[in-house]
Amino acid sequence: MNAVFIALIVLAGACAQKQPLGRSDSISTAASIEAQTTVQTTAQATSEQKAVTSEVLEADDAIAEEPALEPVSIGGASLVCLYPQGQQQGSETYQLECQIKDPAEISAPILRAEFFKIDEQGKGSQLTVQSQDLNLFTWVLLEKVENIYLANIQMIIHTPNGTATLTTKVSILNLELAARFWLGGEPNNSVQAGEEEDCAEWQNLAAKQVNETASGLTNGPLGRLNDNQCSTIQRFICKNKDLTSAQKWMISTIQGAFQDYPKACPAGYHFAMPMTDAEAQSLNTFIDPLAPGVTKYWVPLHDRDAEGKFILLLN
Repeated sequence: MNAVFIALIVLAGACAQKQPLGRSDSISTAASIEAQTTVQTTAQATSEQKAVTSEVLEADDAIAEEPALEPVSIGGASLVCLYPQGQQQGSETYQLECQIKDPAEISAPILRAEFFKIDEQGKGSQLTVQSQDLNLFTWVLLEKVENIYLANIQMIIHTPNGTATLTTKVSILNLELAARFWLGGEPNNSVQAGEEEDCAEWQNLAAKQVNETASGLTNGPLGRLNDNQCSTIQRFICKNKDLTSAQKWMISTIQGAFQDYPKACPAGYHFAMPMTDAEAQSLNTFIDPLAPGVTKYWVPLHDRDAEGKFILLLN
């Protein structure tokens, strides 16, 4: 096997400077990746040492994901990761593709590389390396669905001289829809007062029953998703960031249009939707007793870029 090398920038006792992320009020027209990349090296490290750090990311005030920023290269290397197209809604695992861009002058062999999804406390959940090409500096990773809303990715590169740490961020996931999560006949992009239905909501049982009576259609017991006009005023589904907490879901006290989501969920929660059958069932069980009558809540899914091409917002 050919030895492949990457340059390391040795920072003795110092951390790479964080760069503030830019924001945009427009929606990306592709499965773009917004990257904030840092390089951190240590002169000596054992093979078992893992430097797990986190980026503190500002809340986004835009309607959806920002266009991808150019990765910030420090020491001549930057990490870029994205979710490839065609991944199925409701999957238990999702694939990520990562690549080192602009590798620096070859000077030390790569022994191995590890990847982590990082939470706000800096705790890392390790991703599985499915395949790699060290000549092209590319890796294909597999992550569990419970980590999907952790946007920060850390790569630790191990060499005989020490370790190099690259970090980046992913903000969107393009999903192929699974009918069992949707109301019968939805999404249908019905137009009212000149506005299309481009944003997704999750309905309670009473709303589901009204829809099934009117349409005569059903996708089974789980289906609660519906597309609605993004300007509609309603509350938001929030999910506990602590995956071990018994209180997984809550409803925001804030009401607003879809674009108000950055301020909707309180500290410790993020704007989210069920990603598996079990999560859908748990959310349905939670919301159905909350209020009598028809109730609908925003979830972080939209197709404003291209009709029928739904994008899940990850932060």
